Amino acid sequence: MALFPALVTFAWMFEFTPVGLRFTRQVSIKESITSRTGRKIDFVIIGLLSLALTFFAYQYFQIPDPLPTETDRIAGNTSLIQTRVAPSVVDEDTRPSVAVLAFVNMSSDKENEYFSDGLSEELLNVLAKTKGLRVAGRTSSFFYKGKNKNLTEIGKELNVDNILEGSVRKSGNQVRITAQLVSAGDGFHLWSDTFDREIDDIFAVQDEISSQVVMAMKIALLTDGVMVADRRTNNSEAYDVYLRAKNALYSRQFDAVLHAMDLYQLSSSLDPEYATPRIEHAAARLIAYNNNNYGTLDEASSIAKAELDKAKSLGFETSDYYATLGLYHNHMGYVYPGHFVKAEAAYLKAIAVNENNVNAYIWYSTLLRESGDHNNDEKEIQLLETALRLDPLNRVANGNYGVSLSQHGRLEEAESHLKRLAHLDPEYHTYQGNVGIHYLTSVRLEEAIEIAVKLPSTDRQKAYIASTTLFNYNDIDAVLDLINQVPVESEAYEYMQLLETTWNAPRVELIAEAKVHLLQTDEEAYGLILINRLMQYGEYDVIRRLVENALPKMALVDPDVAGARYLDGSRTAYLTAIYKLGQTERSKLLAKKILAFNAGVPHMGIGGKGAADVLCYQVLGQSEKAIQEFLAVTRAGWLGYYGDGYKDHPLMDELRDEPRILGAIKKIEDELNRQKEAVYEKLNRHNLISSSI
Repeated sequence: MALFPALVTFAWMFEFTPVGLRFTRQVSIKESITSRTGRKIDFVIIGLLSLALTFFAYQYFQIPDPLPTETDRIAGNTSLIQTRVAPSVVDEDTRPSVAVLAFVNMSSDKENEYFSDGLSEELLNVLAKTKGLRVAGRTSSFFYKGKNKNLTEIGKELNVDNILEGSVRKSGNQVRITAQLVSAGDGFHLWSDTFDREIDDIFAVQDEISSQVVMAMKIALLTDGVMVADRRTNNSEAYDVYLRAKNALYSRQFDAVLHAMDLYQLSSSLDPEYATPRIEHAAARLIAYNNNNYGTLDEASSIAKAELDKAKSLGFETSDYYATLGLYHNHMGYVYPGHFVKAEAAYLKAIAVNENNVNAYIWYSTLLRESGDHNNDEKEIQLLETALRLDPLNRVANGNYGVSLSQHGRLEEAESHLKRLAHLDPEYHTYQGNVGIHYLTSVRLEEAIEIAVKLPSTDRQKAYIASTTLFNYNDIDAVLDLINQVPVESEAYEYMQLLETTWNAPRVELIAEAKVHLLQTDEEAYGLILINRLMQYGEYDVIRRLVENALPKMALVDPDVAGARYLDGSRTAYLTAIYKLGQTERSKLLAKKILAFNAGVPHMGIGGKGAADVLCYQVLGQSEKAIQEFLAVTRAGWLGYYGDGYKDHPLMDELRDEPRILGAIKKIEDELNRQKEAVYEKLNRHNLISSSI
């Protein structure tokens, strides 16, 4: 039985890039779906999509964490920000600038820290709406929380001219806020004040502080005035619940995200005209679907759209509203036609309203990356560089930047960037894992495994890198051995169990599962993961129907191929199916579209196209071009003949015995064998497998 393509799990691995690879949770055919997941389908999915289980390979939402880690600080390595991004990223914005540090919680109750953090972020958001003022993002500003660091050094590291710091003391309904604005260049105090207020007056205090800060800076720096704050709430309880929701969301834990969504809804119920929690609930709901497999796309998008529509009806068309509207259309655009255009319009509006909206730049860059229009390649990179100028420590922007460099053929820059991130933040294992994936997609298998074995046993990237490497060796026994070594607590456990189940499923069971999928709109693309096995049995009409059910835009007379790179598997599967079904002209149209989408994309590296173009040329009847493309990808170092499923692919039948193809396959096998001993030795030594070569 042929191996399933190693790239099946490509998207599954990335946590960053806008919310990471979504890991699709699977359920036994004898188990019911829990109320938490809200799945419409309560049976096991027993196949694999030829590239990915998920819709989004990139992280859409920044949930900041303190960076770098305690390890870096102990070593005295805290001046890291300027080296975290490419030099050209950090020094080109000449606008007046300020960073809002996390205000110190001076309350006797330490649990009130959510309030001081929330107040600080609210001040940051108000200042960020000031035209002509650059405001450092939350991730980077809050990095210094709890650290006794010189403000001049902070200003240099964040590339800002001014710093706003302060403290908050909350007791019952009373609050005392002390704030001061300091020139980062010389430490000169530009302004300071103390405010004693009741909680009900908190918004007036925020506006007063932000106005005085801007006025203090305006003397020498600004020509534009401060923006008025967005409409808020007069209900102090609704505001307090909203701040608690934000604090929960930033924890990154799934249970906390669920709690945050509940709190956002509670805040809105306490004040139905308070629009801010509605917008953030919309974003959180999409993120929970995307990152944590919570509910379905239909459920997430319906809830998000309802919240956004309500916010708009309240006259709350802020930058965050438009950015989240763009995120909604971005999600929908992977499945349905026409949404990508709407997403772009929304992102552009978000940036026009607030040029400091970091999420808008990150999300917009991802949209451009997935659009397939290579005229936007440079703009995509520039958007990420703008995000990094605003928020140098933002993990999402940093991770996406490395992936974008790789996808646009700048492999050396991508490797340098990803390795630098991993070095500066060694406890954030996503960075470490993505260096391994870079090595893996650059055919440096030994180096990839060296990274994998050092990752925690619970890290999904560990299992991914190891299993993909073994796929390349066509070693099913070793993969099954690996599955048995994956601990139950691993993020990859369910996925690896699914692999084993899929291998053992007979043809009749595969077809039965496909028929169940076809009874409902497959927005979650569950049916797509049956395709590889069905391809082996020549069930092309079932494959066609599964793809069209999961990706309706593929069913158009003029198929829409735009979308994430890891959907390449479904594109080429659909291409193969309709070609084998005799839809010659339509398959040729699709082949041309895929070739155009892949134009300029490197063969190797994260997001590389591998040998996908070979199949397109075969459909077009251009066998010589197919051969030349196969030789080209082999020269580039591609080793995926076995792992990516080309050995038994039906469109390779006419090429497999061609002398030049045989020679290229021999080179692939020679290179695999050259690295094999070292790869297997490392896997054995670290107990990932027990088999030998």
